[in-house]
Amino acid sequence: MTTVLEIENLKETLNRGDSNFPLESYVWSGYNFENNIKMHWHSDVELVRFIKGEFSYTIKMQEYKIKDRAIAFIPANVLHSFILPSYSSESAVVFNPKMLPFSEYDKNERALSKALVLGYTSQYKPITPDDPDFEILDEAIDYIVANSKANSVCSRLRIKSKLIEIFAILQSKGYFSEEAVTSDNSSMQREDRVKLLLKYISENYRKNITVNETAEKLGFTTEYFCRFFKKNFGESFIDYLNDYRMDRAAQALLLTNLPIAKIGENCGYQNSGYFFRVFKKKFGCTPNQFRTLKSAKG
Repeated sequence: MTTVLEIENLKETLNRGDSNFPLESYVWSGYNFENNIKMHWHSDVELVRFIKGEFSYTIKMQEYKIKDRAIAFIPANVLHSFILPSYSSESAVVFNPKMLPFSEYDKNERALSKALVLGYTSQYKPITPDDPDFEILDEAIDYIVANSKANSVCSRLRIKSKLIEIFAILQSKGYFSEEAVTSDNSSMQREDRVKLLLKYISENYRKNITVNETAEKLGFTTEYFCRFFKKNFGESFIDYLNDYRMDRAAQALLLTNLPIAKIGENCGYQNSGYFFRVFKKKFGCTPNQFRTLKSAKG
């Protein structure tokens, strides 16, 4: 992948592309370990093109499982996560929807722009090859990914036209509805609580935090917190925290030149030997090997 979540925050604050063209593409292909992209959200729109493998992902706490080819639309400010299996292939386009040249004088374009910026979406199911528009959408995303690094005026105009084509198709399928989102208050409240929990973990994972302490900080009883966490994350708090720390360590190995022992310490592991053992169990190689292999792959 070109890059990953910002190390210090569950809400992505990465600057996509540049100020004139805030769009970035990501590719995951051929790696011999699973990539578990934890639950997060961002103010950008994301288009995901699954190509090969058995994938699992969630949008608004709803899990979807697919095999091989499919397309997912991720609205702005909506919780989502991905599990990309080893040796799978996937690509994604993430961008600020304000880059699209919508006219304020066109009522339809203005409504679509609002839906994209605020995340008004009524459908979340993936689009599969049995959909008559699948190939058009698939080819459009493939074109954007292949040309996202080009900085010529012509290339960028073509990318924008592809994005508009994609959202015109999604609009025709009834994807955008403000009413569907604003009427779902219970779901929004649930997401807000999960976001608060994710924020707490992202700010405290370096420390020796416990289940009881986390539950108390968030105003939950320990029993309710454990049930809430298991229901929404599919695993225990401790398992999630350990996996989260490993992901932060892997990101630090890729994005920084910090000594490995320091990375382990920054991720809540005071014993470097234990950190090495846990890391190798998850990724199948030592932190040194991971950094070297990933750097060589690109």
